Amino acid sequence: MRKKNLKGGFWPQVRQRMYEKAVELYMHDNPEVENKPELEELQESGYMHTAKVLVLREMRLEKK
Repeated sequence: MRKKNLKGGFWPQVRQRMYEKAVELYMHDNPEVENKPELEELQESGYMHTAKVLVLREMRLEKK
């Protein structure tokens, strides 16, 4: 039986890495923008979904 981690470990880490990856992708696609985009903008434009897929894939490969 697994112990429940009340603070959570996996998804908070994934969300942090997702945001960082989404900003990285956004800045790569929009080099003329100087300020970081808002979370809502990243979600609406699909960068968060793309970042989620990439981050989960990276984490799976790191685990191996």
